[in-house]
Amino acid sequence: MRNHPLPEHTKTAGHSHNLESLPDPERFSGNHGWMFQTTTTNDAAADFPTAEGDSNTAAVGTWAHLLVTYTAPVDGDSSTGVMSLYQNGTLMGTATNVTPQYDSSMPLTIGGCVNSVDATTPYAAFPGSVADVHTYPYAMPSDQAGADSVIVPMGWGNGMPEDEWKLATSGTDTAALNPFTASGTATYGTDAPSGMAGSVAFDGNTGFLKSKQSAVNTLGDYTVSAWVKINSALGTTAVCQGTTQHQAFYLSYDKPSKAWMFQTTTTNDENSDFPTAEGDPNTGPIGTWTHLVAAYRAPITGKSNTGSMALYQNGTLMGTATNLSPQYDSSMPLTIGGCVNSAAATSPYLAFPGSVADLHVYPRTLSATEVGALH
Repeated sequence: MRNHPLPEHTKTAGHSHNLESLPDPERFSGNHGWMFQTTTTNDAAADFPTAEGDSNTAAVGTWAHLLVTYTAPVDGDSSTGVMSLYQNGTLMGTATNVTPQYDSSMPLTIGGCVNSVDATTPYAAFPGSVADVHTYPYAMPSDQAGADSVIVPMGWGNGMPEDEWKLATSGTDTAALNPFTASGTATYGTDAPSGMAGSVAFDGNTGFLKSKQSAVNTLGDYTVSAWVKINSALGTTAVCQGTTQHQAFYLSYDKPSKAWMFQTTTTNDENSDFPTAEGDPNTGPIGTWTHLVAAYRAPITGKSNTGSMALYQNGTLMGTATNLSPQYDSSMPLTIGGCVNSAAATSPYLAFPGSVADLHVYPRTLSATEVGALH
């Protein structure tokens, strides 16, 4: 399994921030307008792409509703990597940043900025007021950008939550936000790992489960845990979440080596690499329940231990790999029993001939100690 080109799709990943703020009379002494800035590198040579309003559009002493959106870059799609700034529902400016920065250790701050989690005083301190801050795990479209759009669409209460699907009798999830629906021959039954009530079995042809929406933002830190049992030594996938050409991640079985693997992709086209964390040959027994955990730490510029992938099997680290350019498409669902490249798909590829139980996703990278406790 190395390449799965399928029809293109233009929907991209992203995020939005929605807030109201009281501007300061001297904060923008030049333009007197609000702006949305990002950076391109984590060093002194960084560029600062800026989406900004026209001169004198930030009235001092007046509440303004600001909303900024960003669509994550997708290789070959020039409409992505786009920044937009809306003020009181009106688009004020746009810019492009195709190399955004991220540091999972840093907090969101209001009233100023910090470069350390231990900081007790801010820089670029804000002399004004802020109210009603919202963040969204996707790029909000323009028709939702008004001051009345402070809603949480599609069920997300606080971004992508930690969530679990027991898969004993149905596809309902613990968070009650992202249920699975079944297609083809996917059957719930009592066969399960010790101490669990049941699992869902797939026919390796038509059967799969598809979530309402994506379950992990694969540009950030995440962990996926599942119990799996494969009935035939085939090159196939138990759990995945897609892009329009490949999958952002695969929890798969490698037929030649007879081992489980955690695979990701680097570009959304036929030239993608497939970084792979895999167990040793003959470590994936057929017809046996196995606990798999795939953990990913998002890349941070200048930190060599990030962009890292780890695969654990029954609590033991089996393999590692590195991916510094992960993929994500917020339009794509999490799937079990095979993979899809369209949210409308009704049949899977890499269909899984086996069973899956107790799927769990986390919006962070679990430690080896935490992984051991899961098993």
